[in-house]
Amino acid sequence: MHFILERGFYSVSNIDELYRRHHKFTIALPAGRKWVEKIMDKHYKNIVSPQKYMTINQDEALYMGTELYKWGENKHRAYLHIYYNAECAASDFDRFTRKLIAYKHELESAKQVKDHEEFYQRYFIIKETPKRGVKITFNDTEIQKHRKRYSGFFCILSNKIKSAEVALNIYRHMCPNNF
Repeated sequence: MHFILERGFYSVSNIDELYRRHHKFTIALPAGRKWVEKIMDKHYKNIVSPQKYMTINQDEALYMGTELYKWGENKHRAYLHIYYNAECAASDFDRFTRKLIAYKHELESAKQVKDHEEFYQRYFIIKETPKRGVKITFNDTEIQKHRKRYSGFFCILSNKIKSAEVALNIYRHMCPNNF
């Protein structure tokens, strides 16, 4: 059996359990995970090379690469496929901006979501003073880094599929509403 999983199923414990049960899997990775960003940082400068350019269909082309990745304490073998889509970078940029604004409203209205805490800490500067109360500003340094480095990127992790092109085709066939 080979599981094809959307990014909503990602968690370290879920991946560990798949390995523990010796299941084969292919899963999209959610954006914003620090370990994934480290991999993207490594590939950031060289992914837009003509040798990594792949035409998917008449309307789409991507840059792609694969890295052998050692998962978890037991160093399980996995293939981390990294993709960059220049056309999607603009929509990612806008989506990220909308997310920033929505999360700022959460902070200002004191309706924080526990799952957003890491995002708040990374992309906002929150100052509390006795006279002025809470002041929330954007952490422009981190925001610009994210926009420049990660817009247009996405990743798929598989312990079975070695080819970035094959992994993308299988993932898109099984999860057609994603990248």
